[in-house]
Amino acid sequence: MNSPQSKLDDAGLNEVVRRAQEIQDQTQLMLEPNPDLEQYVKAAEEAGIHRDATMQALRERLSFPIEMFKAGEYVFAKSADGFFYVAMLHSIDGRKANVEFLTGTEHFCDAGDLRLFSLTPGQKVSYFSKSAGMWREGRLTKFRREKQQVTVTSWGESETVALEKVRLPKEVTPIPMSDRARMWAIGVASALGGGVVGAILMKLLTRS
Repeated sequence: MNSPQSKLDDAGLNEVVRRAQEIQDQTQLMLEPNPDLEQYVKAAEEAGIHRDATMQALRERLSFPIEMFKAGEYVFAKSADGFFYVAMLHSIDGRKANVEFLTGTEHFCDAGDLRLFSLTPGQKVSYFSKSAGMWREGRLTKFRREKQQVTVTSWGESETVALEKVRLPKEVTPIPMSDRARMWAIGVASALGGGVVGAILMKLLTRS
């Protein structure tokens, strides 16, 4: 009987290696800005949980995107004012990304300053209102990709603006990833109840 490995040709094996590298890069993006997450991974290892399993669970629990950003596609990129505007991703190499905002400005940034591009009806966005002469927030009702326009409704009034005049609303300060990881891991330990693994993991996570 053929082993699973024998069913993979060279192209298939190359794809496995490529995918492994992709996951490793994304994992690094998650860990680098949050070095304190490493202690929870080590705590789980000491409790007998394999590192890869913990990392996968963290990615799922923290909703960290596994898919890589792709050159030639739209993204939301962080500008100097701290907001995320629509930009074309020209290239990405590890953590280094080269984007061009729709205004024509080229920008180099960290991959952590990118967000996946998505504009769907009902989504809350910030936009520059010509009628008000200022930035406002509203709900997106229509996105015309071919015309690079969006229609937004705010306070019962609809307005169509150019895509370059749209940005993501200021992000609400989220629970730090390390705290979310702690809550997740303690939840795992609690679920394990009186088991040895649960006791060890709880002890490691609650120590100062």
